[in-house]
Amino acid sequence: MHKTLRATGITGLGAYLPSQVVTNEDLVASGLETSHEWIWQKIGIRERRLAAPGEATSDMAIKAAQRAIADAGITPADLDLIIVTSMNFDYKTPATAAIVQHALGARCAAFDLGSACSGFVYACAVASKFVQDGMMNTVLVIGSEHNSSIMSWQDRTTCVYFGDGAGAAVIQPVKAGYGFLGFDLGADGSGADAIMIPGGGSRLPATAETVEPVQVDRGVTRSPQHFTMKGREVFDFVQRTLPLTLEQGAEAAGFSLKEIDYFVLHQANRWMVAESLKRMGIPLHKTYFNIDRYGNMASASVPVALWEAREEGCIAEGQIVALSGFGAGLAWGTAVLRWSDRAI
Repeated sequence: MHKTLRATGITGLGAYLPSQVVTNEDLVASGLETSHEWIWQKIGIRERRLAAPGEATSDMAIKAAQRAIADAGITPADLDLIIVTSMNFDYKTPATAAIVQHALGARCAAFDLGSACSGFVYACAVASKFVQDGMMNTVLVIGSEHNSSIMSWQDRTTCVYFGDGAGAAVIQPVKAGYGFLGFDLGADGSGADAIMIPGGGSRLPATAETVEPVQVDRGVTRSPQHFTMKGREVFDFVQRTLPLTLEQGAEAAGFSLKEIDYFVLHQANRWMVAESLKRMGIPLHKTYFNIDRYGNMASASVPVALWEAREEGCIAEGQIVALSGFGAGLAWGTAVLRWSDRAI
């Protein structure tokens, strides 16, 4: 017998941004070979937030989660599952989600999902399926990023892009016709080396040799334990992939791009994203940018931007909203939903 799937959507949002602000001028003053003008004109960042000493990925995740839980009007006892997505979990094992579960006082399933900048959308897709078929009723999805501890602050090609922070969403049943209406998920592993932390895993375990920073170019000193990125390859990937995933996500939901009311996109590079939208004929007033204040927060960027956009009244009940993340993998994901933050 065919089972009717429940409408499932986001019923609560929360975010956490560390208090430490680091400006472009601060990076220059530290000795990094760059300038405020270059960072702003090439990426669109003025400042970013960095976690405090001793503040881990789970600490930020917990604070964002508590706010999302309160926003949804539930308690940790209502949670059936917690999914944490990140580029930099607390440990190789156990799962950071289990640490978050314990800190929240929840008694539920918990696991990590690693898909970098597309991770929040991937996690929403997974969570929505659990809720749609009735296996679970309430899932907490958290994107939390401690990027500052995987960057070499002597590598001008990477550290200027990133910031720390966390965003969270509660996913529950919503009224029929609302919530998630379609997803587009994809990956192209042929570009795996375009965004990578080479060391620390089974391919290149941490040793005395692999943790030692070396100068690889002018203004670029790092070890294999640090984040690396091939800027031109990533730029080409985004220009090629973002229009396709938005179109396919809209189509999966039964809409055209013109029918999407608002776009909340991964904050990778303000000018790169703006150029992609321009080519698609999407006006910039239909999207939200906060990269100028927070930098690229990888999997946290979409939920934090979504939270701020809702708080500022950019998203209203009944609007069609597209969420899209893209990055390491190379992977991408788009979710399209009719907005309602009211659970049934």
